[in-house]
Amino acid sequence: IAQAFRKYGDGDRQKLAYILATARHESRFEPKKEYRESQFSPRRANQDRYWLTGYYGRGFVQLTWESNYKKMSEFIGVDLVGDPDKALNPTYAARILVYGMIEGKFGIKKPLSYYINNGTADYINARRTVNGTDKAALIADYAIEIEKELNKW
Repeated sequence: IAQAFRKYGDGDRQKLAYILATARHESRFEPKKEYRESQFSPRRANQDRYWLTGYYGRGFVQLTWESNYKKMSEFIGVDLVGDPDKALNPTYAARILVYGMIEGKFGIKKPLSYYINNGTADYINARRTVNGTDKAALIADYAIEIEKELNKW
C-alpha cells in the first residue's frame, strides 16, 4: 500500500493514514474476498444486488460491481472482469485502493482531497469516498491512530 501511495498519492500523510485505515477496516490489511452475509442479516438484501454477478468485494477495499472491476482493469492493465480474483493480488489490490480513493473512483466519486487537504482532515466524511458513512466514526478513529504513528517517522 505504501508503494502504491508513493506512486499514486501526493505525499500527504493524512491521506495515507486514511487509506490505511480503510484497508484495516475493509480487509484487515489482507486482500481477501468479501464474506457472504447470512440469509437472516438485514445487509443481505443489499449484498444480493451484486453477489450473484460474481463481482462481489475483493482486495483491500472490497471492490464491487462489474463497472468498478472494468474501470480498475483499465487502470492497472489487467483483466479483472474476466478474472475478478486477480483483484486479490496484493500489488493490484494496493493500486486499486490507493488510486481509487485518491482519484475518487468509488463511493460518491469525489477524490480523497475533497475531505483531506492542506492539513485539514475530515476523516468522518472521507468515508464517502468508499461507502457512504458506514462505520465512518470507527474508521476515523483508526485513521487518527495511524496518523499518530506515521508522524513518529
